[in-house]
Amino acid sequence: MRVDIYQHVAKDVESIEDQVYGAEEKKLNSLLFIQEVYAQESSETSEAVDRRKERTSAIGDYFKKGYIGENRQALLEIVAKDIPSDKKAEIESTISRENQDRI
Repeated sequence: MRVDIYQHVAKDVESIEDQVYGAEEKKLNSLLFIQEVYAQESSETSEAVDRRKERTSAIGDYFKKGYIGENRQALLEIVAKDIPSDKKAEIESTISRENQDRI
């Protein structure tokens, strides 16, 4: 049953990832191994893609520094315990906004 559900979102995820990160960039989402998907375009989706594009650099930086990672639901979460206190609120806010746009 789970595979059937994911088959309907994987292509959307890939399309959004391509729009956010570019087709040649490393994709952060791990759901891309699924082949078939059916989706409906909306202004909401386009706006979420634009917001995600704006956050790409910051999120990439957080990944490189080991502050964040992706969980099994393809949502971001803090994985480091030693984040500088002056950066923690900013990272949490960015993660929250990104996860909201991924849902």
